[in-house]
Amino acid sequence: MLKVGIYGATGNVGLEAIESLINHPFLEISHLYASERSAGKKYKDACFLDTSLLPKYILEMNVEPTNMKKPPRNIDVAFFALPEEIAKEFELRYVEELSKHMTVITTSSALRMYEKIPLIVTEVNADHLRLAEDYRKELDSIGCPFPQCNCTAVPIVFALKPLLEDESIGVKEVHVDTYQSISGSGARAVRKWQKERLKEKGVPKPFMSERPVIYPELTYEGNVRPIYEKNSKEEEKKVKEETLKILGTYDNGKIIPVDFTIDCMCNRVPTLRGHFEHIRIKPKKSCTKQDIISIYEEFNEKCRKLYGDLPSSPEKTLTLLHREPQTRYDVGLGGGMSIVMGAIEIENGWIRLRTLSDNLKKGAAKGSVQLMEYLHKKQFL
Repeated sequence: MLKVGIYGATGNVGLEAIESLINHPFLEISHLYASERSAGKKYKDACFLDTSLLPKYILEMNVEPTNMKKPPRNIDVAFFALPEEIAKEFELRYVEELSKHMTVITTSSALRMYEKIPLIVTEVNADHLRLAEDYRKELDSIGCPFPQCNCTAVPIVFALKPLLEDESIGVKEVHVDTYQSISGSGARAVRKWQKERLKEKGVPKPFMSERPVIYPELTYEGNVRPIYEKNSKEEEKKVKEETLKILGTYDNGKIIPVDFTIDCMCNRVPTLRGHFEHIRIKPKKSCTKQDIISIYEEFNEKCRKLYGDLPSSPEKTLTLLHREPQTRYDVGLGGGMSIVMGAIEIENGWIRLRTLSDNLKKGAAKGSVQLMEYLHKKQFL
């Protein structure tokens, strides 16, 4: 069994990672790490989230303090599910040293755009593992850092990859509008939303004012708002850059980003989990709705053959619906690992579709476990 240490174990993504590793055939949880506030407690006492799905042996595990100055030597994979600001500090300072002894997988954005570090979404660009092999040889390391991409980029790259591979279609231009769930902001944001809902005691009333509020209070309930406190520009920049890197081509020790125009506008909406997106694609060549459906179905078959043996892979990588996806009903399809697509249509030469993915499973924890499985299959671990 390969041993996994989970950092940030008491947060949303940490809990999802634990659930994804329970009864895994060749990965086991060996250490749980969290802040000083949680360290020294049993997991059942340290985690304030719903732990009802966890077995007793996990609940009874001791939570250890996060200390990168003395990293463990008895784990094969370190999974970082730390808050962004903490993760950046640790990763930029310690991850190179840590990777000398083990593989590091992280949900933080700190290392995603480093030229020598791969940004892998298993079914989309597994061939970028060649960059990790280069990293390991150059630095004489046992492992390599594997940052996971922004969860918002996940459904976008799945919508585009099959079209890019088909020379009869191609991609010229992409426009995306995202409607991202509150769990994407972490457990603290979810708790704040819960308190707001209790306070409202009914349907939220709009703030009635004759003049615009310059900097409104950060609220989630009854609100569509920017991703961050004041705007979404940082998120939009990440999504655009990461999408182009993920869909790029390995060439002599670096990734050449794919060449097309992409624009993205991101919003936070009062749903618990699942990122819903409107995607409009300008193909290089004209196509029909049936062309697109056929290409996606062929991609499904390819993923089944290449990655269907990984324990975390869903039966269908892409779930195609005739209707529009709905967050409440469809986010759990494929165990939260399927990208849900619906309402595909061609209008004025543009491909239009709605997509949905589980930001905590496919977009973070379970997608990371799937990557661990692929690395094990390729004998990287």
